[in-house]
Amino acid sequence: MVSRHRHGTSELAAHGKARHRAPALLRVVRRVDHTGNLVVLTVAGDVDLSTLPVLEHHLAAAAPQNMIVDLDQVGFFSVAGVSALIRASGHARAARRHFAVVASNCPAARVLSLTRAEQSFAVFATVPDAISQLS
Repeated sequence: MVSRHRHGTSELAAHGKARHRAPALLRVVRRVDHTGNLVVLTVAGDVDLSTLPVLEHHLAAAAPQNMIVDLDQVGFFSVAGVSALIRASGHARAARRHFAVVASNCPAARVLSLTRAEQSFAVFATVPDAISQLS
């Protein structure tokens, strides 16, 4: 069992010795549908305190449109990421825009479930499911 120390770049293995790991990376791909009114952000990598500003930047940049955030390629998802999604959802609601998240069988899905984030925004199993509901 490995417990992660998220404030640095080391992990503490079960035997108590620290292992160093590469800094977390986050990649966000932005796709706009043919109408220009729906943005799909596909997020890949780890969402933690070190990568949160990247996620927040992309959420803010996509805010004028209806938005789907696809988290299926996320390896680690912190509660700070949930907070960022809840804030983005609130901004979308205030602007009368749709906001949805895609997360199925991935670490983000478990965190979203444990934090009951679905009370703040819709969570779908696939991007096509989300698109059909937002159209």
